[in-house]
Formats: sequence, C-alpha cells, structure tokens
Amino acid sequence: MELTQDVKERLAETTVFSDVEINKIYKRYKEIELPSGGLTKDQLSLIPEAANNPFIQAAGRLYSKDDGVVGPDEFVRILNMFSERMDPKYKRKFLFHMFDVDENNYIDYEDVFRFYKMMLSPAVSDERLTEITQFILSRSDLQQPGKLSFEDFTRLVSLKEVNRRMTLALQI
Repeated sequence: MELTQDVKERLAETTVFSDVEINKIYKRYKEIELPSGGLTKDQLSLIPEAANNPFIQAAGRLYSKDDGVVGPDEFVRILNMFSERMDPKYKRKFLFHMFDVDENNYIDYEDVFRFYKMMLSPAVSDERLTEITQFILSRSDLQQPGKLSFEDFTRLVSLKEVNRRMTLALQI
C-alpha cells in the first residue's frame, strides 16, 4: 500500500507530523507491512516503542478497515494519537472512544473491566478487577448508574494519566 502525495499532504495538515516525519513513519510501516499489504492490529506491537503499550492494539481496532487491516494512513493517524505533541484532551477523548466499543457514548461494565485490565494487568487479578469495576460503576456521582459518560470519564481519568499511558517516545 502506498501513500499518495494527496494523502501525505492531508496527513501533514491533520496530524502533528511534518512531511519528513510522515515519510519516516511510512518507511517504518513498510518494514513491518504484511506481504499482502497492510498491518493487523496485533502487528502494531512490533513497533519497539509500542511493544509494552496495551492501548496500541485497541487503537488499531478503531483505525482498521472493515477487513481488520491498518493501512499506511491509518498507521500515521494511530501514531499521531500517541505522539508527545498531541494534546492530552484529544488523547482522552480518543481513549474514551477506544473503550466505548458499542459506540453508545457510554462505557459499560465490560468496557470498564477491559480498560482496567489493560491498565493494571497482569499485576491485578480478575477478581480484584471486578471489585474495582463495580466500585467505579456504583459511584453516586455518575450521570447514569452503571455507566460512564464522557463527562464521568473526564472526572475520573486525569490528563496526566492519559498522557502517561497514551504517549510513545517515537523514534522518527
């Protein structure tokens, strides 16, 4: 899969990356691209800077096409969200959408459990994660009991924590 000049220009306008950086990212993409073209979300963890980041594959799920393949422009957009130059407020919104799997603008029990499992596993047992999830969803200050709205998520997840979890030291 190739990046056309039009796509490169659009990426330079809509991401934090320069033309030079986009070309370097594309080169890295080509190094791990499947022979049939594209990447799977699992292959995103082959990026050395992302190897220990549990959110990179979830980001791949959001940006992959219907066939589960991440193309070169999606690859640039994923790395854009993990850039240290990306505004943490955008990262938090993106993180919320990563876990709002059914896209109903709420994160429910399974989504919260999955979120904490990614953040805390393997150090915390599923039993303890269940307790944490139930505690979070039983808070009296939630807009809707048993669900997190984006506003709830914003109150519970600090920008500092988002930046810590959603920033990769990209070597580009």
